[in-house]
Amino acid sequence: TLQFRYRAMHKDGRYRLFEGDAHNLLDDDDVGAILVRSRDVTALFDAEAALSLSEARFRAVTDSMSDAMFTLDARGTFVYANPAVERIVGYQPGERVGRNMNELVHPDETGVVRAAFATVMTHGHARIDAVRVRHKDGTWRVVEGTAGRLPPGSDGAVVVVSYRDITERHALAAHVAANERRFRALTVHSGASALIVDESGIVRWAGDVSPLGLPRDERVGKDVLGVVHPDDLERTRAVFHDVLAEPGRSRIGQARLRHKN
Repeated sequence: TLQFRYRAMHKDGRYRLFEGDAHNLLDDDDVGAILVRSRDVTALFDAEAALSLSEARFRAVTDSMSDAMFTLDARGTFVYANPAVERIVGYQPGERVGRNMNELVHPDETGVVRAAFATVMTHGHARIDAVRVRHKDGTWRVVEGTAGRLPPGSDGAVVVVSYRDITERHALAAHVAANERRFRALTVHSGASALIVDESGIVRWAGDVSPLGLPRDERVGKDVLGVVHPDDLERTRAVFHDVLAEPGRSRIGQARLRHKN
């Protein structure tokens, strides 16, 4: 048996692609000939070429992305991962293919990831916020991203996920929140009035305690000098500008302030 592929000119002048096989049946008393069969595979060849081009373009785009991206099958197994995955979790793309995504997810957050996966399968998309994934070196990285449903493909992938590393940003936000709680506790327990004011003199934050009887929403967004007695205004403004001119410097001053009554 001989298998072959060849091009032949159609009546319309265009070439068509054929594939076939030939069987030597000369020794068969009932046949006594060479049997040749062929079929037109032009459409199939064109479809395969288009698919190959599409996949090449997809890989070219994903390989150049700064965000990590991977695809999963219906069981949550990695089908493809782009090079940025190594920068975030330390694994080369090929090291994750064939492994389940939950192997990388922090045990406390596998439920969140499973729920996001189910949402994608049902609704077509989902957002992933602040999930911890294990780096190859054993540390945990915090990532955020999005996931979307893929149309059926030959590789079995049904979900695509893109994500970025927000570990430093997440740690900074936690530090700021901790400082905020500490600052609030200090102002509450000390019984002192505290304000945070920007360089234009607008109150951006106010503690719970106010010796002027003003609730927080009547102080935030207002001019800090707006309650100063007219006779004390220039002196108080000068103190304010002195503090602005020398970061880290403290000044003690006195001024009469208008109470809510």
